[in-house]
Amino acid sequence: MTLTSEDGRAWNVEADVGQQPADSEGVVAAHGVGSGPTGGGVGHGGVILRRRPVAPVFSRRDILPALSALSLVGLLGLPLGWVWSELAPSMQVRVLSNGTLAPLAMESYHRFDAIAVFVLLGMALGVLTGVACWLLRARRGPLTALAVVGGSALAAWLAMRTGLSFAASAHPLGDQIGAGMTLVRPPALDSAWAMIAQPLGAALAYGLATAWNGEDDLGRRLS
Repeated sequence: MTLTSEDGRAWNVEADVGQQPADSEGVVAAHGVGSGPTGGGVGHGGVILRRRPVAPVFSRRDILPALSALSLVGLLGLPLGWVWSELAPSMQVRVLSNGTLAPLAMESYHRFDAIAVFVLLGMALGVLTGVACWLLRARRGPLTALAVVGGSALAAWLAMRTGLSFAASAHPLGDQIGAGMTLVRPPALDSAWAMIAQPLGAALAYGLATAWNGEDDLGRRLS
């Protein structure tokens, strides 16, 4: 059984049967209240309190998993770019006499629509990846947080680059363009600030989960 003291520390509770050794984890013979030889445990009224080991939130063993998470999250930008190219609306334009392309009436709003779709998709994917990485209980910590945010930033950049390529291949303008022609222009992203949505969503999801957890080791457990 586990109890929590007033200072928030967790203790494992054992029955007082026979002689209780004072080991490295601070087991103390339980009769009265006092600190054991190691100062790590407290006995009270026939009960032994053993301090539960706390896993460190930073370890060299977390470096390789963090790099793997960064790479995997970054590769999610490829399917994200394809999904955006399928959902973002194209824009009908007319070829002017000087060769420039002018959007038809009400078609210019699709420039905002394309950015909005990219932001929403990126934010949703960022939140999902942040939650997924938080569920890796044994790897919770600052390295994993940096990995998921950095991977999300890489994924957003890949999504923008590949998404524009997918959209251009799906809506080619053609070689024969003359004045007065009406063409379908592929969706475009006029602002690079749209890439900030995905890492922001990942940081918010992981940060809120960390704040809600409230444990010294973020819920990690030593074997």
